[in-house]
Amino acid sequence: MADGRIKDSQITVTSVLITAYGRLARLRQNIPNWGAWCPVVSGGSRSYRNYDQHILIDLLNLTKITGIATQGRQYNGGREKVKDYKLSYRKDGGAWHFYPGKDQTAKIFLGNTDVSTVVQHDLDPTIMASNGTGILTDIKFGPANSKEFRGTGWVGWSSFFTQAQYIDIIFEFSGMRKFTNVTLTVNVAKKRYSAVFNQSWIFFSSTEDSFSNTSFLQYCPRDFPAQDNFYNANVSLSLCENTARFLKLRLYFGGEWLLITEISFNSGCNSTYTTRLQIYTTASPDNPTTTIPQINPKPKPGYDS
Repeated sequence: MADGRIKDSQITVTSVLITAYGRLARLRQNIPNWGAWCPVVSGGSRSYRNYDQHILIDLLNLTKITGIATQGRQYNGGREKVKDYKLSYRKDGGAWHFYPGKDQTAKIFLGNTDVSTVVQHDLDPTIMASNGTGILTDIKFGPANSKEFRGTGWVGWSSFFTQAQYIDIIFEFSGMRKFTNVTLTVNVAKKRYSAVFNQSWIFFSSTEDSFSNTSFLQYCPRDFPAQDNFYNANVSLSLCENTARFLKLRLYFGGEWLLITEISFNSGCNSTYTTRLQIYTTASPDNPTTTIPQINPKPKPGYDS
């Protein structure tokens, strides 16, 4: 916001007082005449005023949000500031979620006590917001201590935020492929409640909309216990030489957080592919009928099929 990379067109507000537009909501700006975003809080008394105001930032692409900062303003005898606020976000046009506090309810961030000091809050964990998941297939691995490096190189999902048992990740390849295995690099950190998925379903299809709900590979990773020291777990799953152009990974949460830095496939020859992420908020079937396609899987040690 402060350096102008977020354009005026990406900023939307609920209301504007005279000329105090949303585009003025930038830190450390010495702008004459208003110099800040000011909403309209109408009503003659506090009990009738509308404090349900917000500013919306469209980040356009997948963006890692590591912190948030606010600053008041002084103009024409007025001294305005925000005392506290909540933060919400969403991905790919999905449902809005409040950033949670320690008790998993919406966190209330403390704002400003004066009109000039910038008050900043670091986000731990960081937020991944807006569109795209190319970071999962860029052959770059995030550090095991994801907290120290502020989430760099990781894509994360929270079972609390998604309100779901699992996430789906769909891969589209340039043509039909024969797959040997897939390896996912997942972060495990006991104190941060991040863990390897406790179950995976893998679907194969020649077209985008023809995944079968009764034919898939199923694995349950068992060799990656939570430890006091964080580490990266390379989880390899056999794909049993199945052929497909579209492949869907359904990963069930094994902890509060699922953090993945890389997903790589081993197939007959090199192939380009794109990644599209879909997060489903509905629960999985209680008693699915599992049929292994083509041949029985041969799980690696530590997995149950």
